[in-house]
Amino acid sequence: MRGQALVEFSISITLFLALLMGIVDFGRAIYLYNSVAQAAQAIARAASVHPGTDPTTPGGWSSQLQAVVSTQQALVPGLLTPTITCTDASGNTVSPCQRSAQVSVLFVKVQTAAPFTIIADPLGALLQFTAGPSPCATTPPYPAFCLQSSSTVAMQ
Repeated sequence: MRGQALVEFSISITLFLALLMGIVDFGRAIYLYNSVAQAAQAIARAASVHPGTDPTTPGGWSSQLQAVVSTQQALVPGLLTPTITCTDASGNTVSPCQRSAQVSVLFVKVQTAAPFTIIADPLGALLQFTAGPSPCATTPPYPAFCLQSSSTVAMQ
């Protein structure tokens, strides 16, 4: 009888801890996704107000935009360098990102991502094998285990 309680406890505590770790991982994923989405919005706003000479390349970004990107990368762990593109109302890419007589409405689209590591990995090495050492590519499209977000803002 005394051994029965120990066996039941070991089975129930295992299931309870697995459920608890799953809830913690899910909460971390939601928190990171929200952080990545807010970072994309902040970078898109800065790019629409201070685009620089050519925001499609990091060297052409304005100092204000570089400061916002650096701040967001410090706040969001693992945030990748954003991809910034400018498009007109038809969806055609415009470079450099400036209004002209031909382009009166301009949109700035920012895509960024951050890798997500599962703590409670029930499959262990299987997920590490499929995800690889760095699950996020540096350019879109981003693979699995990579939380991504994009934001489009009209240029001011």
